[in-house]
Amino acid sequence: MLKQDYHIHCELSPDSTAALDVVCSQAYRLGLEEVAFTDHYELIEGVTARGSIRREYLEISREKLLACRSRWEGRIRVVFGIELGQCHKQPEAASQILASNPYDFVLASLHRVAHRDLSLFDYREEDCEALGETYARELLEIARAGDYDCLSHLDLIRRYPAFQGVSLRMEDHMELVEEILKQVVRRGKGIEINTTAGSLAEPLPSLAILKAYRRLGGEIVTTGSDAHRAEDVAKGFDRAEELLREAGFSYAARYKERKPYFVKL
Repeated sequence: MLKQDYHIHCELSPDSTAALDVVCSQAYRLGLEEVAFTDHYELIEGVTARGSIRREYLEISREKLLACRSRWEGRIRVVFGIELGQCHKQPEAASQILASNPYDFVLASLHRVAHRDLSLFDYREEDCEALGETYARELLEIARAGDYDCLSHLDLIRRYPAFQGVSLRMEDHMELVEEILKQVVRRGKGIEINTTAGSLAEPLPSLAILKAYRRLGGEIVTTGSDAHRAEDVAKGFDRAEELLREAGFSYAARYKERKPYFVKL
């Protein structure tokens, strides 16, 4: 049984209203041992590093997360994390943010390509092959040089087309995907299996990508629901565990002070 959810959003994230203690209570009820709050911090191209650093928000987040950790000590471990979007667009700002906060765990995500959020495209009108390649090339930039612990929802770009009845598969760009995975392995980083809070039939990334990662020497995999509501914590974890085992993994990773350690599936 997976007993850690390493991708949760709460009231500190701009797209969630889930109260910290309500999320922890739900996780504790489910028998989880650790929860990582990885609230969004999006870095956007064309904004100066100085303009990208919202110090008050960072201070409030740190204060509330560390207080929550203290309240739940002895019952469930609260992991202080962050989900940095597009860290390759603002590397100086990303470095300053990470240096000024005692994060346990850093997810790197790619939510935007061609100056637009992935959720805003009409994929029925797009050249999906070209868009998939652009996405993969930008993710490769992050994999090569970003300061992160794990790449989040590696093939996220298949999620939004699926909602529109369009198929966009990263397996169609497998040469680029394998280069991304090689960079992750070379740098001692990891990836996550993301159950998208059950919004898709299958977690991200696909089984084919998980198998490729394992074949290329990948060992570090975290498990995250991407929950934005307390009721979605750990949703889809049974399927995530099945896929990990099928891909050849026997362990999942947890983090403390940005260093991984492993627990049996």
